[in-house]
Amino acid sequence: SAAMATVSTILVRPLVAALPADAAPAFWRATELTPQLVADADARITAAQFCVAWAEAQRLTGDRALALRLATAMPAGAFGVVEYVCRAAPTLGVALRQWARYLGLLDAALTMALVDLDDGDAALRIVRESDAPAPGAHELCFAIVARYARELTVAPVRVRRVEFRHPAPRDAAPFRTAFDAPVVFAADVTQLARYARELTVAPVRVRRV
Repeated sequence: SAAMATVSTILVRPLVAALPADAAPAFWRATELTPQLVADADARITAAQFCVAWAEAQRLTGDRALALRLATAMPAGAFGVVEYVCRAAPTLGVALRQWARYLGLLDAALTMALVDLDDGDAALRIVRESDAPAPGAHELCFAIVARYARELTVAPVRVRRVEFRHPAPRDAAPFRTAFDAPVVFAADVTQLARYARELTVAPVRVRRV
């Protein structure tokens, strides 16, 4: 069930790495996690712990746009097999479908899908939300998708728009800059919309990582 769904500790590691050294003890106390658990690639945590981990990381760093900073600094291979299957995809559309499909390996608390929009374009959408949503995780997910799409495609591609169900931060400008597209908060759905033409005409370079 969604209530019992778990999240891989792989998704927590970027948060820990972003913490100031003196903030780590407070993070471990608030999340009830340990360095040993997070270091175990096979370990899983609850969706509630993941939600708290994101909230604490943003509080302790004082950075509401932490997701954008993490997306920029994320090294190749950070998401393991999920990233590998996306990087090996022949087109951007296939890569997005693979990302949506395999994301469930890392975060079983939500479901993502590439859906067709009424106007003919497509969107990577969260179709089943976690019982304990982590807004920062959604921001990081979409920021990474946007970054990889720019870096790994032969032809230039652009995000059409981004929508988040959670409330807007005090300063939304960094998000519009990062996505180079309109970003709407407090929306009806959480999704990243792309132009349909890019899903088939932008072949992905296969890089050995």
